[in-house]
Amino acid sequence: MTHRNQAHQSSFRRLPSLAGACCLGLLAALAHSAAAQADDPIVVTVGDVSLKKSDVERRLREVPAFKLAQYGDTPTEQKRAFIERDLLPEILFSLDTDKQELARSPIVRAELNRAKLQALQGALREELVKAGGVTDADIEKYYKDNESRFKTPERIKIWRILLPSEEAAAEVLKQVRAKGDVKTWSGIAREKSLDKATHMRDGDLGFVLPDGRTNVPRVRVEPALFSAASAVKNGELVPKPVAEGKSWAVVWRRGSLAKVERSLETEAPNIRRLLERSRTDEQINALVAKLTAAHVSERHDELLESVDLDKIGNLGANRKPGLIDPHKPQGSVLPAPSSDQSAGAGER
Repeated sequence: MTHRNQAHQSSFRRLPSLAGACCLGLLAALAHSAAAQADDPIVVTVGDVSLKKSDVERRLREVPAFKLAQYGDTPTEQKRAFIERDLLPEILFSLDTDKQELARSPIVRAELNRAKLQALQGALREELVKAGGVTDADIEKYYKDNESRFKTPERIKIWRILLPSEEAAAEVLKQVRAKGDVKTWSGIAREKSLDKATHMRDGDLGFVLPDGRTNVPRVRVEPALFSAASAVKNGELVPKPVAEGKSWAVVWRRGSLAKVERSLETEAPNIRRLLERSRTDEQINALVAKLTAAHVSERHDELLESVDLDKIGNLGANRKPGLIDPHKPQGSVLPAPSSDQSAGAGER
C-alpha cells in the first residue's frame, strides 16, 4: 500500500468524527436559537413584520400609567388593548401605504426623523444608566442633603388682622368674638387690617410653618403667630392679641395639616429615578454641546420673529415675509358717477 492510499484511508476514518462534530455544532446552534425564541417569543406577526415580547415590553414602558388604566382593569386587559389600539394600527397603516410615495412627504420625513431621534435618545439614556448606576450610598446622601423635602412639620392655616396697637387689636378681638362669624371678620379685615397684601382675602396667610414661612408666594410672618395658633384648636381664636413687630395681630386658627415624614426606604425608588435622570441629562447636554460645536455651522434665530406664539401655545404667522401690510384705500370707496349721471343730477 502506497503512502497516498494510507493517507486517504486515514481521512476516511476521520469523516465520521468530523460529521459528528458538525452535527453537534448545528444542534447546539438550533438549541440556542430555540432557547432565544423561548425567552423572547413573537407576540404578533402582520405581513413581514413581527413583534417580539421584548418589543412589546419596550413600548409598554413608554405608556403613562394613566393611559394604561384607560385600557382595562387588569394587566391582561391593558396589554391586549395596547396591542389592538396602538401597535396593530401602526403596522397595518404602514403596510397599506406606498412607502416610496410616503417617504417624499416632508411631514412624514420630519416625523420619521423625530422618531429616530427619540429612539436614539432612549437608547443612549439606557446605556448611560447602566454605565453609571446610582448606588444606595448616592441615594442616602441625596436624602440627607434634602431632608427638608421629605420631612414637613405641622402647618396651621391662619387668618390674621393686623392692627397698629394692642388696644385696637383687643377691641377688634372683642368684636369678632361677640359675632363669631366670617362676615364680621371679613368686614373688619378689609376695613382695618394694616396688611394690604392680605386684607382683601380675609387676612388669609395660608398654611404657616413654625419658622413663619407660608405656602402663599411672598408671604412670610413672625414665628410668634404659629406659636400662638398652636396653643388653640382648629376654628378657635387666639385669646389675646399677638405682638408682630411694632404691630399687633388678631389670630384665628382656621385649620391645620399634620406633619409628614417620608422615610428613606419609601423615597429610595423616586430618588433613584431622579438621580438617574439628572445624570443622564447632564451627559446628554454635554454631548449635545460637543456635537453642536462640531456640526452646527449656521443659525438664523432672527427668522423666528415671523412666528407668533400666543399665551396658550398656539402657533401662527405673525409677520410673514413677502406679504404687504393691509392699508385703507385712499379717497372714497364709492364708485365715481359717470358724466351722464352727473349731468342728470344737475338738471334735477
